[in-house]
Amino acid sequence: MAGVNVGNCRRSRPRIPVGKATALKMHDKVRAHWAAELERVQTELGHYNLAADRKAELLKRLDVLKTTDMALIVSPGQNEIEQMKKLGLDIEPHRKRMVESQPCMVHRRAFDRIRSNRLREMDLPIA
Repeated sequence: MAGVNVGNCRRSRPRIPVGKATALKMHDKVRAHWAAELERVQTELGHYNLAADRKAELLKRLDVLKTTDMALIVSPGQNEIEQMKKLGLDIEPHRKRMVESQPCMVHRRAFDRIRSNRLREMDLPIA
């Protein structure tokens, strides 16, 4: 079982248990919306008649969109690659990243990079 963190309290984060397939589907869906929002912000920044305050807001949003690191972190399972392939999902890149870069340890040492509050402020659409 994977889990989704809820809330912004560092000491006690309630978790909603979800299966690996669901977590992978959610990650892919968020990535798609993230890319669409990045494109929308870049397009809006391309307009010449932007007010200075709107431009500053968009630049701040663009920085968050470009610098936020997203990772799917789930516990390893027996035959998970084949199981996910049967469902039309690819967990291999996520598993490779978990093994090579250990994103959990990186984020434990760098809480300032966690974007939960900023993302909430940005009011990104959730589908």
